[in-house]
Amino acid sequence: MRPTKTEFTQRCRTFLRLLLAALLTLILSSSLVGCFNSSSKQDPGAENPGGQDPGTTKPVEVKEGSIAPDFEFITMDGKKGKLSDYKGKVILLNFWASWCGPCVNEMPDMQRIAKDYPSVVILAVNRGDSAADAKKFANDKGYSFIWALDEDSSIQKIYPSNGIPYTIVIDKDGVIGTIYVGSASDMYPYFEKAIKDAGATK
Repeated sequence: MRPTKTEFTQRCRTFLRLLLAALLTLILSSSLVGCFNSSSKQDPGAENPGGQDPGTTKPVEVKEGSIAPDFEFITMDGKKGKLSDYKGKVILLNFWASWCGPCVNEMPDMQRIAKDYPSVVILAVNRGDSAADAKKFANDKGYSFIWALDEDSSIQKIYPSNGIPYTIVIDKDGVIGTIYVGSASDMYPYFEKAIKDAGATK
């Protein structure tokens, strides 16, 4: 039996609702997600209000196109370093925590970048873990990053963000090229484009 006009209309509406729901799911799944301090999500290239230049009262704006503020850090094996130690190289600066699922999920893509682009410096700064938890995580995973601690939140004051993972790609001249707040299911294309735009080559 052929459906009546009313039944046909209802079926069309149901189909359109299902189609719309599927499209919304696809759109949302492609957005960057992370462990946020607020409910809002930021897109690739989101600007950061910035922090304060160490040793001065001059505010520093962390945004694409600006010079990346320098900072000192302690690696998980106790060595001292500075961001400026890597000037002349492309840097992928990543802020993470072991309890942040999106942070952990994107690390294999960061490791692929480290393998495919060995000249790129991957500096992973822990934010929010105890030193013991951060070290255990790093040792268990075995990724070839430079693992840094921020126990006193001094780096976070210079590079504040609404959430993590928070990734900044810096070019060879120390200029911020790309900022990502949040993560996607496959971050490798994002990371690869950002480091290539910053001048990285295989």
